[in-house]
Amino acid sequence: MLSRLVSVVGALGMLSGCVTLTTAQTARVLKPGQSGGHVGVATLQTKNETEDDVLKSTDTQRQKGIVAGMRYGLLDGFEVGARATTMGLGMIDLKLGLVQGGGPFEMAVGVGQGYAEFTATSKVEAVDEDAGLDPVVSETRYHMRITDVPLYLSLDLGAFALYAVPRYVYLHQESKGAIFGSASEEEEETEKSSSPSLAVTAGFMVGGSAGVFAEYTVIEGLDKEEDDGDDDAQTSGTSSSTTSNIAFGVYFGR
Repeated sequence: MLSRLVSVVGALGMLSGCVTLTTAQTARVLKPGQSGGHVGVATLQTKNETEDDVLKSTDTQRQKGIVAGMRYGLLDGFEVGARATTMGLGMIDLKLGLVQGGGPFEMAVGVGQGYAEFTATSKVEAVDEDAGLDPVVSETRYHMRITDVPLYLSLDLGAFALYAVPRYVYLHQESKGAIFGSASEEEEETEKSSSPSLAVTAGFMVGGSAGVFAEYTVIEGLDKEEDDGDDDAQTSGTSSSTTSNIAFGVYFGR
């Protein structure tokens, strides 16, 4: 039970970090026909905690990758965008201006939809070859859909801008896994789960229509409970995930 909980929350924690990608934008919405974008480097650290009736597990994952995004002003007060990362996620998003052009403070709201897919494989084998135990290999394929709902807040002072982006992130996961080994073999099983998270990004930009940015994001996975589904020996567990993301790079079109 615990191993299954660890694999699920670990995958969700990793993808919840990836979903942040890099915001690299203020609340200002691009004018129709204008474009903007960013390229940067991000470092993610995810801490997963899983506990059932018997055991408690804590593990930390670290990732580094390149993040990039493009934006395009489609209508007055409305833009579309796309984001991607070498850490395994692609996303498209929309942004609608709420407070625009009346002063240094601006506000906008957005929604994004992303998708990620990856495979996790593990192998267990005996250290002593004379033990008579055959290796057991488990393989799980993850398919994830991510919904991101950010609120953009920013203070633009010309050559310098500050921005904060609180957001709600919802991850829906479908996993298909199987265990292979001559002594133990199971048919492929499909499992579905969901994980809501709350996040906030704080960052700054230096430059005008182009320049550099740096930001920090923290994502807190909301605790969830799971049952192993075995009526004969049913146990329950809780899992949580906290991810931090540091990113910096260059941007154009603010």
